Amino acid sequence: MSIVFIIGNIIAGFMGIKAAILVPFLGISLGIFVFAHGIIHFGIKKLLILMGLGIIVSFFYEVLSIATGFPYGLFHYTEVFGPKLMGFPILVMLAYGLVAYVFWAVAESLVSNYSNKLKGANIVLIPLIASALLTSWDYVLDPIFATINKAYIWNAPGSYFGIPFTNFIGWYLATYTIFQIFALIICRQKKQKVPAIMRKKSYWYPPIVFYAGVFIQLFLAMVLQPNKEITIFSGQVFQTSYIYQSMTLVGIAVILVPAIIAFANVHASKTLK
Repeated sequence: MSIVFIIGNIIAGFMGIKAAILVPFLGISLGIFVFAHGIIHFGIKKLLILMGLGIIVSFFYEVLSIATGFPYGLFHYTEVFGPKLMGFPILVMLAYGLVAYVFWAVAESLVSNYSNKLKGANIVLIPLIASALLTSWDYVLDPIFATINKAYIWNAPGSYFGIPFTNFIGWYLATYTIFQIFALIICRQKKQKVPAIMRKKSYWYPPIVFYAGVFIQLFLAMVLQPNKEITIFSGQVFQTSYIYQSMTLVGIAVILVPAIIAFANVHASKTLK
């Protein structure tokens, strides 16, 4: 499934703004992977808890921000992501639930926690890292969705391609809430036997591939998509080539580098076969 996800991102890089039609395809491939990989890791109950937290917590913060401006800032979604519940697209809500597992698994790779156990400093450290990884996607995707795709509109645009600084603080808060609650839940549960497959390096590579896959889409869009001038709701004018170039540059630092470190960490591990 990780290869299918990569292929989907490659196609999306060629399609540019028309890649929205690939969202169901990418979502299905991600969903199959999360269940197949996550059930081995946590079991169905814990996996559903993590996914449920992703859905519930994201819904709470998104609806709160749409209504009050806290924590992301005042904004509203357009019709790009489809049907909404209290202003929050159902598709985005479900995406939170799915991707949460991927970022958790990559965070575990970065701290060499190759098991289904959670104790000590990792109870806080893994949620902190996982939330930073999830927010890293927002650094590179939000400017594209908010300007080129016009998926959401900010009432008070900010300096980062029209996105306010508070948006990213809000993302850290929301994602950290998801992961920290999950950590506190699973650290109190009875220890489980670690499946033999989790002691293999090949088990830990796919989440990293899913995490880094979006970078391929950014790079190809930068290389292949024609430049256009776009004007957003606030009247700010942007060149699409500048956006793609900037997001690819940011992606190297916040996505590609962490992925390489996680991959190298798994490869060099002496506890994995």
